[in-house]
Amino acid sequence: MQESINLRIMSSDKIVAKNDAEYVLVPNVVGTLKILPNHCNYTTILSKGKIVYKENGKEEENSIDIKGGVCSFINDKLEILVDL
Repeated sequence: MQESINLRIMSSDKIVAKNDAEYVLVPNVVGTLKILPNHCNYTTILSKGKIVYKENGKEEENSIDIKGGVCSFINDKLEILVDL
């Protein structure tokens, strides 16, 4: 069984993405953070940039432009609240 991240990206009025991902890249104040399955628990403020993620079983990456936000990664569940 392939390990994955349970990803949910939300804005104030809608769910932008909800899927299982192999990895997620998020922009924060010191650069770009790559989150993989089994990453340590982590919370950070996001800066303006792109969230990039690869869904399980897909070849291409998906990306979402954001103005900022916050993310929390706990036990392979990544929840991201963004300002689009």
